[in-house]
Amino acid sequence: MNRDTIKRRLTEQETYTKKFLDKPLIQREHFSNYQKQLTTNLIKTILGPRRAGKTTLGLLLLKKTNFYYINFDDEILSTLKREDLGGLLELLNELFGKRPYLFLDEIQNIDSWELFVNRLQRLGYNILLSGSNSKLLSKELSSHLGGRTLTLEILPFSFKEFLTAKHFTTIKETDEEIGRIKNQLQEYLQWGGYPEIIIDLSDPDLRKKYLNELFDTIIFRDITQRFNIKYTAELVALATVIINQFSTRTSLTKVSRDLEISSHTIKKYISYLEEAYLIVSSKKFSYKPREMESSFRKYYCIDTGLLNAKKTTLTKDFGKTLENTVAIELRRRNIDLYYYMVDNKYEVDFVIGDSTAIKEVIQVVDDEKEIPRRETKTGILACKKLHCHTLTIITWNTETKKLEGDITIQNIPLWKWLTKQK
Repeated sequence: MNRDTIKRRLTEQETYTKKFLDKPLIQREHFSNYQKQLTTNLIKTILGPRRAGKTTLGLLLLKKTNFYYINFDDEILSTLKREDLGGLLELLNELFGKRPYLFLDEIQNIDSWELFVNRLQRLGYNILLSGSNSKLLSKELSSHLGGRTLTLEILPFSFKEFLTAKHFTTIKETDEEIGRIKNQLQEYLQWGGYPEIIIDLSDPDLRKKYLNELFDTIIFRDITQRFNIKYTAELVALATVIINQFSTRTSLTKVSRDLEISSHTIKKYISYLEEAYLIVSSKKFSYKPREMESSFRKYYCIDTGLLNAKKTTLTKDFGKTLENTVAIELRRRNIDLYYYMVDNKYEVDFVIGDSTAIKEVIQVVDDEKEIPRRETKTGILACKKLHCHTLTIITWNTETKKLEGDITIQNIPLWKWLTKQK
């Protein structure tokens, strides 16, 4: 290890961090909850999709603390060996003095990094980790770090964060203001919530190029390299099919036949797509665990911008796009995704609750003309079957509230549902 070279890199990163934190940065919606977790002595790991803002969140969390920042995504620091890491700790203290917090970014670039992190914790450092999902996956963290971890999950910008980034900070419910909010929501549905898309890119061609390159990076770096996949074309074909069947119950057996890929491989690749935060899935709700696990899944793309960039059909299904947006927002609110089938015939988009009680039934509709009666009727039937007293119908335009028997039926526009206090 060349001490002088390492010192220069650490000093450069210190200077960069200070300049970066002087810029106006978007504070994430659940920032206060993240801050509470920061105070624990457990190792904190920020996980989420590539380019969703993990490093920015980590730096914002530590802004008012005294911390070291090391980014191992560096041609010099990434070549360090396990035996060099003790010297790195020595240099940090020599250059900057004692600091209680330590943010290790892209730590997965160092072999046996978990041994170093465990030693740092034993020495009393409060540690924050972040890195590429190609090697730093949630399923591995507990075993790597002896179970002494907390995971902070971050997704692309919510609509509220999108509005903040667009300097749209107050909402007045006038006709003019609601129209402007819906205009912003249409842009959000089209281009999604990746921070660089919103803050740095405005040209549609550049935005689409960015999203296509992001998809390729997830496939070829976060999945193919990580899992040593030989037949990448099969993975790309599957990802494309699943994304194009968004918001729809999907038979993996049929997908297996159509793509001529074994069912075992299909299921394995689906798990990789979920681990890499490209898609999320929804199970059929049932009080019978076996039925729930064996049912068809519904799949949603993690971001509607990415979804639109990879769609191969010309059909515009606005209702399904709205449903995808609601699904990701529910995930962002840390709510498990379940759909429900009434008498195995009629589908309800989401049920909120657990195995002991369902608290809310949610339908998502495109009410360009009106809310189809079947959507309300199916929601009411689901509430009766599940002994639930709240039916929420998320719309584009309609806003009403009424009581039918002991069931409260609320129609609420998507923009209001996305921006209401939680």
